[in-house]
Amino acid sequence: MSPAKALSFLGLVPLLSLTCGGFDGSSRSSAEAADRDLPAVDGIVTIEQAAMPARYAAPLPTTVAGLQSWLEGNPAIAPVSHVVQSILHGNPTWLARLSAAANAVSDTERLAWARKWHGMFKYETVDAAFCAQARTIMLAPPAAVRTAISGPFARSCAKAGDAPIVLRADTPYWAVLEFYDPWNVTDSGEKRRPFDPRLVAVAREVILDDSVPEARSAAFTLAAQRDPRAEAALLAIHSEVKDLARADQVAMALFNSRSADGKKRAVAACKRSPRDPMCNADRSLQSGRSSSNDERIPAAAVNARVAQLSALGFKKVGALNVAELNTDSADAILVAAGQAHWFDVETGLYPNQHDSLMRSLAGLVAPELDDAVFEERAPVVDDESEPYQLLAYADGTQYRTKARNLGDWYDVDAVLRLMNAIMEDRRADARYTNLATKDQTLIVVAAPPAAIEKAVKGGLLKLGNPSEAERVGKEFEERVLKSMPKGSE
Repeated sequence: MSPAKALSFLGLVPLLSLTCGGFDGSSRSSAEAADRDLPAVDGIVTIEQAAMPARYAAPLPTTVAGLQSWLEGNPAIAPVSHVVQSILHGNPTWLARLSAAANAVSDTERLAWARKWHGMFKYETVDAAFCAQARTIMLAPPAAVRTAISGPFARSCAKAGDAPIVLRADTPYWAVLEFYDPWNVTDSGEKRRPFDPRLVAVAREVILDDSVPEARSAAFTLAAQRDPRAEAALLAIHSEVKDLARADQVAMALFNSRSADGKKRAVAACKRSPRDPMCNADRSLQSGRSSSNDERIPAAAVNARVAQLSALGFKKVGALNVAELNTDSADAILVAAGQAHWFDVETGLYPNQHDSLMRSLAGLVAPELDDAVFEERAPVVDDESEPYQLLAYADGTQYRTKARNLGDWYDVDAVLRLMNAIMEDRRADARYTNLATKDQTLIVVAAPPAAIEKAVKGGLLKLGNPSEAERVGKEFEERVLKSMPKGSE
């Protein structure tokens, strides 16, 4: 193995030394850590030859017990977040591995095994590449892999015309509910999916037998159809619920009922649970769509901004369908084009999953980092004196840096330091930096430094600061806590 080289990545281009949240994060990170009474990190990225860890070639679990062991941290298999996000980003290798594992699952565990995968997929983002491959699987004969991927397909890929595919008898109940959830409608201008009796059947099963939160969600999905058959079914199912607390959760979905009886049941439930969000809700928002009628930005202004960004060197904006945009904001256009990533700096998780953020950022420069694997090695729980270790593997090379342990907040400086080290080492033309927002979110853009510098100088973009986003978020949390009655935290 050749000796490692350690790079601080300071001053890569003139613009970078001017940014407070760009590529020169190593010096600022240490200063801020001292200000916040946190251990400083050295801001170094170490680069050395290293083979890809064997766990990335290990087969996926074929039993429910194996899946549970993996979810609990089995180190012999690639990290769960890496596998799940690779599948949903449309990586054909990992989809093939999922299919291979599915083919080995016993008939008695097939549904439970697939439901475990549904839980892993439920809140993850889905890419178009996944949708294209998943459609082929959904059109194929019944199989365990079809059951496993049916949820994200129904939620993020299916159109109204896909009802015959989704409503097949071998599609699990959770995918049917995902298909009908009004928040998941993907067709432009489509208000509701075509009613089918199977929706009633699966909603009834969940309302009567699943967890209370799932029962409530199913009731709202059924109510959102605004179909007399769905409404009559929900009233009948509600009458079957024996447990009063569960029945009240279901009744909350009846506020928008056309039936006087339905509204009466919802009002009665509110008398018992007055603090429920539905009891003081804006009814105009209950359909899953905003009542706001924003004025459209003139098409000429949108076209002009897209052309301006393209001329500066932001290549991806040229592929946008301008007719679908209603903004001339440069950062919003870059996010829509997939050249910038908008995210919350607060994760609400332990570990923080910096690796997930790095995978999302890698997508901004695809296919440049398609072969890279990202890892986060977390410190001991609740021990903020120990830093995270962030790693990436690509081309027989390992990249490694330390990240501050900021509780449930990303160390964005460390993430960008590592990502830019890889880009510099590969002599790629793009670099990552962050843009200003007014809250605890952050936008990271990936583009040639010259394009970013011109956009900043021209007033199109404003550079941001991860620590400022964190400060704003924490101040808001403190105000909310102070406004709460004592003992309600």
